[in-house]
Amino acid sequence: MPEGPEVELVRQGLLTLLQSKIHSIIVANHPHYSSQLELFEHLLSTSLVSLERRGKWLLFQFSNLFKALHHLGMSGKWRVIPLTKELQELLNPPNKVQVINFQQNHSSLQKILFEYFSINNAKPNTIKEFRRYQRFHPKPWKDTLPQSTKLLGKTFITNETPPLTLFYLLNLFFYLLVKIAFITQKAISVFHDSRTFGSFQVMKPNTRFSEHPSIKKLGAEILETPFNHSLFQSRVRKHHNIDIATLLLDQSVIAGCGNIYRAEALFLAQINPFTKVKDLQDSVLEQLGEALHFVAHRSLKHGGSSISSYQHTDGSSGSQQETFYVYNRAADPCVKCGTLIQKQKYKGRTIYWCPKCQKQ
Repeated sequence: MPEGPEVELVRQGLLTLLQSKIHSIIVANHPHYSSQLELFEHLLSTSLVSLERRGKWLLFQFSNLFKALHHLGMSGKWRVIPLTKELQELLNPPNKVQVINFQQNHSSLQKILFEYFSINNAKPNTIKEFRRYQRFHPKPWKDTLPQSTKLLGKTFITNETPPLTLFYLLNLFFYLLVKIAFITQKAISVFHDSRTFGSFQVMKPNTRFSEHPSIKKLGAEILETPFNHSLFQSRVRKHHNIDIATLLLDQSVIAGCGNIYRAEALFLAQINPFTKVKDLQDSVLEQLGEALHFVAHRSLKHGGSSISSYQHTDGSSGSQQETFYVYNRAADPCVKCGTLIQKQKYKGRTIYWCPKCQKQ
């Protein structure tokens, strides 16, 4: 799941939407999105006036005072395609909200995806995305793909025999993966989410982000400068008998932290991940807060961590994974003492630590 630094980088990439009039919106034929059609229609002919982030959430504010609260989920990603004059004329998008229906020939969608593949070099990941979708949604798409099909010069081997056309494959891509596409005079911004854990909740003008349950509960912001040590420590101290590793995944304690940056921060603070909160002194929590803030900004500087599916809105990847201290480095020597890094499956997540630098 993208963590605070990755979501912040997505926010920065989506700033091209600012002050751009939304001409057309495409939404998935999925209950999370199609159930909001009337609300999406209020976003037509408006423009995005601000885009903020809290923890792992993105907060959209539109010119007509409508809002949207957005979460990338486990594997959601955005692509921003610059809209040239030629592409604008080619698409000629209607000023309405379109629902993706696989049985219809959405030529405009196909053209968007053609540009998506061409501009963002996403060709090698296409079948991988389908496979990820099929793993979580085995029917009715288990045998949809052909045995082999050529996509813009690349051949992908799959598991059926009849060949599919490029447009059929693009239609399939939209129907299975794409959840939202905003078309403005400047760009096409496409959100696709193979595992459908992401969300985009349109909110009426009389609502406030600060009153939404998901935002209201958030703790200290991992990227906020200066870091709010008092809020962080007060939230931590409410959980005396919980190990610190588990607690750092609680967004009401530290917003924007996930499995990657808890491991990196605990290493820098030299804290064993299984240590109970009651056994940590205030000075140690102070060091941990500094470490969380440091590793988050370090990742931001390196473009985030691209381990499996995370990419920037232009299709490029981050490089933070190349300089991890302990995360994803099991059996590698510690960068400080040379001891082999250990890992353990714990409460559904994998924990990495150095047994010498992080003694319990």
